[in-house]
Amino acid sequence: MTPLGAGSSTSASTARAAVEESDDAGIRKVFDTHVFGAAEMIKAVLPGIRARRSGAIVDVSSIGAQITPVGSGYYSAAKAALEGLSDALRGELAPLDISVTIVEPGAVRTDFAGRSLTQSATIIDDYADTAGKRRKEHDNEQEKGTSSERESASDLCRADRI
Repeated sequence: MTPLGAGSSTSASTARAAVEESDDAGIRKVFDTHVFGAAEMIKAVLPGIRARRSGAIVDVSSIGAQITPVGSGYYSAAKAALEGLSDALRGELAPLDISVTIVEPGAVRTDFAGRSLTQSATIIDDYADTAGKRRKEHDNEQEKGTSSERESASDLCRADRI
């Protein structure tokens, strides 16, 4: 059996709320999905990739790791944590000729705001003009994404270098 040559971490979970409005279960779900889930995948595929002494890890992050909109603090924090993990891993694997790439797409047409969304039960009126406004705007954002999931995956596969 040929050892695995590549691994990709892509997942979806978000909690749309102001930092104060967010409940612990929703916060944990976001970090379990984007940080701990990615770490488990990486640790599962690395033995095979290391055995080949070449390969790639591709972690799908988000532009939200660089630009944090109001109402998305925990999502952005989780994606930033994934990027920190990926950066450390890149240095650890470089001597083994294994690349680590972070992909930061913007809005992609998915059901991200549907099945992957955790809404906070707590709504604080003081955040109506910030996180509350973002909540309403975000409902239509995914439908206007730049490309479909399939197109985005195809673009990544055709990239000159991962």
